[in-house]
Amino acid sequence: MEQRGKTVNLYLFDGEYNKRVQGTMSNWTGIIYKIPQIMARNKDENEDLEYANKSGVYFLLGVNDNDDPTIYVGQAVERKNKNGALSRAIEPHGKDIDERNEVIIISSRRNDAELGHTEISYLEHRFCNLAKEAARYIVKNGNDPNPGRIPRSKRDELEDFIDYAKIVVSTLGFNIFSPLVNKEDTTIPTFVYKPNSSEEALMQQTSEGFVVLKGSYIKPGIAKSCPKSAVKLRERYKDKIINNTLQVDVLCSSFSSSASFVGGSSRSGNMFWQKKEDLKR
Repeated sequence: MEQRGKTVNLYLFDGEYNKRVQGTMSNWTGIIYKIPQIMARNKDENEDLEYANKSGVYFLLGVNDNDDPTIYVGQAVERKNKNGALSRAIEPHGKDIDERNEVIIISSRRNDAELGHTEISYLEHRFCNLAKEAARYIVKNGNDPNPGRIPRSKRDELEDFIDYAKIVVSTLGFNIFSPLVNKEDTTIPTFVYKPNSSEEALMQQTSEGFVVLKGSYIKPGIAKSCPKSAVKLRERYKDKIINNTLQVDVLCSSFSSSASFVGGSSRSGNMFWQKKEDLKR
């Protein structure tokens, strides 16, 4: 079945994409705000974010010392003083978590209590675990948020809400919840790099680049000829290479850089990668 297109509506409050942005979709009651950290703390400046301080979930996005993207997922119920998700998001969360660059708020445009305490607890739990499963961001939550007890009918409604939210968040430029590769898509060709008869690395080309797959053999050592981009990836993922085996999927920028990452020296992708289906012939 042909996939249906989606319409995402973005409003730039300050006329610039890298400042405060609101995201909505047709036939969806949710609303999402993307706010730079430097602007999020100015309460008076954010009074025009109509739904930001209602009940909802929030993401605190930053980077760690290794330039790995990080995320903290939290939630807040609207209080009697009209403080809610945004007010909670800008409160102190601990030194490590407070080194953030962006704040994302997810709330509802409905005037009734669509997102009560039970609902936002479930959303917090699901978004946190979706981020962990996608493994693009380091999740800073110390504990797994409690999903609470929720009827199946309400859970199904919230799963629809989550699906729309994921689309808007990715449209805002944050690929938090989509794995690097879709394991269920059998139409994507897999490439093989065999440094010897007993070891192999696997790679898939996606719309984002070239992904060396978890479980691939990584040749030990780095030669002087190894490109800087591959050296940087080796350094970044050194703790994820155990016994010469890659423990996570790794995104590379080109056919050759993925081969260089695996081989530890300058490699031509066209020479070293072969389609897996061709090896079977």
